[in-house]
Amino acid sequence: MRRPNCSPITPPWRARPKRAVEYWRRAGVAATARPAYQEAIGHLTNAVSLVRKMGEGRIWLQRELDLQILLAQALIPKAGHSAEPTAAAFARALELVERIGDGQSRFPVLYGNWVGHFVRGDSAQYLAQGAKPARACRAAGRRGAAPRRPAARRHFADGGRPYSARRAAT
Repeated sequence: MRRPNCSPITPPWRARPKRAVEYWRRAGVAATARPAYQEAIGHLTNAVSLVRKMGEGRIWLQRELDLQILLAQALIPKAGHSAEPTAAAFARALELVERIGDGQSRFPVLYGNWVGHFVRGDSAQYLAQGAKPARACRAAGRRGAAPRRPAARRHFADGGRPYSARRAAT
């Protein structure tokens, strides 16, 4: 296989950044599965920084969203839900979800943000965040993409309030 034209100083990924992003993503997923979280964080951080340099096209924003979610998931066992890097990854993912309008990623990102605020004790923030999944669920229900399980639908319709045996019986 022919190597791209690179000087000894230039990293090889500069010649093929699209491939590098995909390989770093794969390496991050594989490292998370092992669980080698520090290694996964390094790979995914490299991929995120490269994707941000690729432009503002929808495909690159979608890839960054995917990478931010993977990065946040790798940061949870390493640093915890309340750590600043985890919160920053979920905050950026939320910004991207709202910008792109990606419905599939909306619930995991909203949940990650909510848990981060809850664990840190930001009561005003987590109460405000708790209403977002309910609104998203109602909007998805109008489009036919509401959760299929009645208990999940009730949970989100109630604004994510804690479980109540009395409410569940009705």
